Amino acid sequence: MNNYSVIFLCDEIRRLKNLKFEDCLKIEKDLEKIITKCNNPNTLKIICEGLFEVDRIKEALEVAESILKMNPNDKDALFLKSQAFEELGYQSEARRIANKLLEIDPNNMKFWHWKIILTYRDGRLKEVIKMCKQGLKIINERLRMSKNTNKIELIRYKLEFLKYLKVLIEEGKEEFIKTLETFKNLANNNIKLLNNLLRFLRKHDYINKALVYEKLHKIDPTNPWYLLNLHIVYHELQDFEKAKKCLKRAKETTEELLKKYPKSSILWRILAEIHLEEEYKDLNKALEYANKAVELNPYCAENWETLAHIYEKLGQPDKALERIDKALKLRPDDFTLWFKRGKYLKTLSRYREAIEAYEMVRKLVPGTIWSDFARNNIIDIKKKMYKFYLSREEILGYITVFLMMGCSYYFLHQFYLHGDFSLLFAGILLLCLVVAGFIMLLKIYKSS
Repeated sequence: MNNYSVIFLCDEIRRLKNLKFEDCLKIEKDLEKIITKCNNPNTLKIICEGLFEVDRIKEALEVAESILKMNPNDKDALFLKSQAFEELGYQSEARRIANKLLEIDPNNMKFWHWKIILTYRDGRLKEVIKMCKQGLKIINERLRMSKNTNKIELIRYKLEFLKYLKVLIEEGKEEFIKTLETFKNLANNNIKLLNNLLRFLRKHDYINKALVYEKLHKIDPTNPWYLLNLHIVYHELQDFEKAKKCLKRAKETTEELLKKYPKSSILWRILAEIHLEEEYKDLNKALEYANKAVELNPYCAENWETLAHIYEKLGQPDKALERIDKALKLRPDDFTLWFKRGKYLKTLSRYREAIEAYEMVRKLVPGTIWSDFARNNIIDIKKKMYKFYLSREEILGYITVFLMMGCSYYFLHQFYLHGDFSLLFAGILLLCLVVAGFIMLLKIYKSS
C-alpha cells in the first residue's frame, strides 16, 4: 500500500458512520502504515474500535495509548484503554481507569454502565443493584426533557440497567418489555444498535433473532458471523434449507476474505467454527484453522476457547483444559470459561478442581441459571464420587464424630460394668453430640 492509498484509507475511516466488517479487516491489515500517517484522535478512536471488532485487543490498547499521548485526559481513549485491559486480563488496571472516568464525568451513562459491568464481574451485586437504580433515575429524568439528541443511547442504557435488575432481583420486567419495543423501532439501520438488540432478546426468541441478523447481513454482507448465526437460528427454527444456504454463503464469504486478508485470525477462527457444523464437519481441518488463528493472535481468548472446544470434540479433554486455561489467563472473570474448565476437569476425574471451577461460576453469576447448572454439577459429582473429595473440614468433622461415638460407647460400657451414673451421663451427652455432629455434616453436604 503506497502513501497516497494510506492517506485515502485514513480519510475513508474518518467518514465512517457504521464500521463494517471489511473496514475492520482493512484496518487490521495495514495498521502499522495507517498509524504512522494518522494523527487525528477521532480517526484513531474509530481504528481502535475496528481493532476490537476483529479481536486485536493488544493493538487496540497500543492505539488508545497513542491517543492518550496527545491528550492524557481523552475520555473515549481512557474508556477504550480500560476495555482493552479487561480483555487482556489486567482487571485491577481496568477498574482503576473506570473509577477515574466516573470522577471526570460522573453522569456519563457509558462510563456508568462500564463500571456496573466490572462491579458485577467482581461479584458485588448489592452495589450493582444500587448503581442500576441510580442510573435509571438519571436516564428517566433526561428522557423527560423535550430536546434530547441522544435518546436512543439513553434507551439502550436503560435496557442494560433494567436487564440487571430483572436478573438479580426480578424487578422492572414490564418496563423492560415496554422499553425493548421502543428500542426495536429506533434501532433500524445501525450496526451497533442492532447488535445490542440481539443481546436484549430472549435466548429462544429465534424469530426476532432471524429478523435482526437478516437486517445486519443486508447492511454488512461481508460479515460471515451474521451468516453463521443465521445458520444456527434457522436450524433452531427447523428451516434446514435456509440454514444450509446461510452456512454455504458463510464459508464462501470467509474463504473469499481470506484471499485478501490471510493474516486475519478472526477469519481463520470463523472457518474453524464452520468446519464444526454438521454440513462441513471436519475436525482435523477445524483444528488446523483454529491453530492458525491462535498463531496469528494469541491474545484473543475466543481463539483459545475455540481450540479447546475442538480438542473436546476430538476426545482429548487434557488438551482442551490446557487451552481453556490459556483463555482464562486473558479473561479470568468469564464464567463460561470457568464452566468449561469444570466440565473438562470432571471428565478427567479431577473432582476437587472441578468443584472449585463450578464454585467460581456460582461466585461470578449468583442467582442465575448458570449458577444453578454449576450447583447441579457439584451435587452430581458429590453423589457419585463423594469419597474422593471430602474437604478438610468434613474429614475432621467425621474423625471427631467417630471419636465421640467411640468414647460414648466406652462410657456406657463402663456404666454397665460398674453402675456409676456419672459414666451414664457422660455417655448420653457424647451420644447427643454425635447426633448433632452428623446433622451438621449433613447440612454442610446439602449446602455444598
